[in-house]
Amino acid sequence: MNLKQNINRIHIELSNNFDEVIIFEKSDIKLGNYIELSILEGDKNLKLIVSKTDLEGDNFNWKYFANPLNENSDLVNRNSSISLFIEDVKDIFEKNRFNSEYINELSIFNRTGEMIDKSRDLVSNMKIEMDKISDGQITWDMADVSINVLNQLNTVLDDILSNEKLIKHFNKIDKLDLVKKIKSNVGVNDYGRNRTDGLYLGDTHGLFTKKVGDWINVNDDEAKTIIAKQLTTWLNSNIDDLLSLL
Repeated sequence: MNLKQNINRIHIELSNNFDEVIIFEKSDIKLGNYIELSILEGDKNLKLIVSKTDLEGDNFNWKYFANPLNENSDLVNRNSSISLFIEDVKDIFEKNRFNSEYINELSIFNRTGEMIDKSRDLVSNMKIEMDKISDGQITWDMADVSINVLNQLNTVLDDILSNEKLIKHFNKIDKLDLVKKIKSNVGVNDYGRNRTDGLYLGDTHGLFTKKVGDWINVNDDEAKTIIAKQLTTWLNSNIDDLLSLL
């Protein structure tokens, strides 16, 4: 087979056996003209390089990064035949033939993913609870459900912001400031809605700010409807914002 046929065969066989395969043609002084392959399988990534000259034969030398996240990591030398190359790649994935640095990164990634999944489930349940609140006027049932959801929301946010792995994750994807913003919106703040002595609503439609219990007891149906809408909209908005990050 010639170079083009070998590249096409390798690309097709890899694509049929792994989640994603990306191929690049590159060149530098040290390696000359070469092919770089990035192979994704689950949460693992194999990054390998092989010179075009080597790929012209039925057997070829190739190298892969011991840690694909670090371009300066050691390169592991391998030799394969065109027909058995796919098996050698499978062997690396199945037996985790990466360095300890990358294995540790994978472990951290998996644990972080599990924590995010748990947070997502909790916040999704909050959304379900909020959906149970009917439209209309503010009532004690609506207040009880909302305060319970508010407390749960703050617990999830506190867990995120006290966990170094989750902080690193959200910072890496440039979402940490948004998490902090949500916490600022719903956290205890004596000048906000969630104060140390209770939940305050109002300051809208010409209404004064009062405790939620005071609004429930007022003899004003229109005001009660406005306050109910303010409460559910505020909580749902913050829940939706957090869900979008998880």
